[in-house]
Order: sequence, then C-alpha cells, then structure tokens
Amino acid sequence: MTEGTKRTRPPPAAKAILLLAAAGLAIALGVRWRGGPAGGPVVELSGGTMGTTYHIAVAEPGWEGPRLDALTSAVAACLAEMDRQMSVYRPDSEISRVNAAGAGEAVEVSADFAGVLSFALDVARRSGGVFDPTVAPLVEVWGFGANGRRAPPPGPAEIEAARADVGHGLVRVEGRRVVKDRPGTRLDLNAIAPGYGVDAVSRALRSLGATNYFVEIGGEVHAAGLNAFGKPWRIGVDYPSWDALPGDSLLGVLHLSGAAVATSGNYRNYRADADGARYTHILDPRTGQSLRRPQTSVSVVARDAMTADALATTLFVMGPDDGLPWLRREFPGVEAYFVLREGAKDALREAETPGFRAATSYERRTAK
Repeated sequence: MTEGTKRTRPPPAAKAILLLAAAGLAIALGVRWRGGPAGGPVVELSGGTMGTTYHIAVAEPGWEGPRLDALTSAVAACLAEMDRQMSVYRPDSEISRVNAAGAGEAVEVSADFAGVLSFALDVARRSGGVFDPTVAPLVEVWGFGANGRRAPPPGPAEIEAARADVGHGLVRVEGRRVVKDRPGTRLDLNAIAPGYGVDAVSRALRSLGATNYFVEIGGEVHAAGLNAFGKPWRIGVDYPSWDALPGDSLLGVLHLSGAAVATSGNYRNYRADADGARYTHILDPRTGQSLRRPQTSVSVVARDAMTADALATTLFVMGPDDGLPWLRREFPGVEAYFVLREGAKDALREAETPGFRAATSYERRTAK
C-alpha cells in the first residue's frame, strides 16, 4: 500500500463511536517487511485499536532488529496512551472521569488531554458552536453513542432535553484541570481524537529518526517525506456513494508530503427511518439535528492531523457556501475540498479553497 494509493475515508463511525469502542486497550499489531520498487526496504505496521484500524509505513532502510523493536514499542505506547485518555468504555479513562464528574468538580487530566480539549473548545468558539466537543448527549440520543443503536430518530422533547447539556461554554480547561457547569454535560472527542493520535504517532516516528513515513488512524492521515517510489504519498478521495466500500470508486488522488489530510462524509455511517429517510452520525450541535444531506464529503489538508480532523467535521456541518469563506478567515493556509451530489440526478458539485490543488497536486479522475 505504501507505494500505491492509500484510501482515506470516514470509517464506519470515525466521528461517532467506533474510535473508542473497546472495553479497555485492544491493540493488534502486525509487522511486515517487503521490498520497494528498486529493492529498497519498506516496513509496515498495521492492526486494530479502539474499534478502528491503523496503518503505518516507513519507506527507508535501517529499521531492523532493536530499531524495529523500538518502532513497534513506540507505536504501541502511543495507542495505549490514546486509550487511557480517550476511551469512553474505560471508567478510569480521563474522558470518562470528566464525563462522570459533577458540576464544579475539577478533574485532573494529562497535559495532552488538556491540549486536545483546549483546541476543540477554541474551534467551537471560532465556529459559533458548529463544532462542539460537548455533543455527546446528542450523539447518544440519536443512537450513535456508546449505548448503541436505536431504530426511530428521537423526538423533539428528547432532543431538547439533550441540548440542555450541550454547549462549549459549559466546560472549561484550567491548566490541567477540566471543570463542567452541568453534571449532564459530557465530552465526545471522536471528531478530533483520531487526528491527535496520528500526530502523536508521527512525533514518535520522528523522535526515532524516521523521515519518510505514512501514518493513518481511522482514515485520518499524516505523510512525511517520500514513498517507496521516491514520490509524495498518494491519498485517494472516494466518490461519495451510499454504502460504497472504501476505494470502490476514487474520484481523485492527493499527492501529499509534510502534511495531513482528514475526510468527513455522511454516505456510510447513517440510519434510515421507517420511510427510508437517512439521518447521519454528523450532528449540528446548534440545533440538535442530524444532518440530512445528499452524499457529501469534505477533505481538509493541514500541517497537522488534529487540525484537519476537527475542521473536516466543522466544514461538513457548515457546508461549502459558509464553510469555505469561514476557513479562509479563521485558518488561512488550511485547504479544503468539498464533493456533493445534488439535485434529482445526483449531479456532482465540487468546491474548494484556492490553494487546494497547488497544495496537493490533485489528480482528478473520472467518476462513475
């Protein structure tokens, strides 16, 4: 996969539950060596962790013996730390302790957790609540949370009751302490945690001397240096189609080096009501409603995966008409690419920031 196209996509519940869907740490680590196009070595690590998958590739020599052991240990340590901080299925995790806390009760957290939450709250403020890390009560009432699925969508009374505990102004970070104003306010960091994990693993690889590598967790990606062909890493952009598997039909390919990309979409993780109407796992915290749109995706390219991850969800909720001008104002230098299927014939609409194609050398392919 390292010299070919890596398919980036919103995994089945990347923004809802599956990243943290393990009752404790469950890491499956596989290591594989193979030759590059000219006999050069490529080491790949892949497996499952916390309900999603990861894939890591290092396309350079020298990763044998103790150095390979150090690499695998560093990756396992990063994944274990993500679980310790952000698994809602662990009662002793930092996010579970915050969610269980009472009003005004200060919960001590790690510096990394405080940093992730602080950034999430900053995006929430700058977006006017379009992005909100306290969305957990709404995620749960819609049936996309830790308590599992529900068949019918919630009624207005249920939504309003959940909304009372949602709002980025109801939680604050004071150094390494988190304080809530309402006991029912609960955090959901699944729209930012995969990106944080990608960045953490990338930092670990750099600390060990890796310069040509690729890290993907739950569909969020960071790529550095060159792949085994000596070229920028290739990241696929899926054509948005209901229930299509990742890579079934690629709309285009990004060429990435020294940057991250995250994609948010609605065409895989959704529910249908009795009339067949689809409602997706991406919610608007301002209204409490599931976004019911035609097949849509937005890919965001940034210097780090945590930023790309959070902004992909934010822009999806905003839509291209509001989201692209907002992005240029608030996060200059971050690029975005929308793909929407609109109208009775599902006509394809594309919208992007002015610098998107230059930043990615985007290679457009013919959609089916």
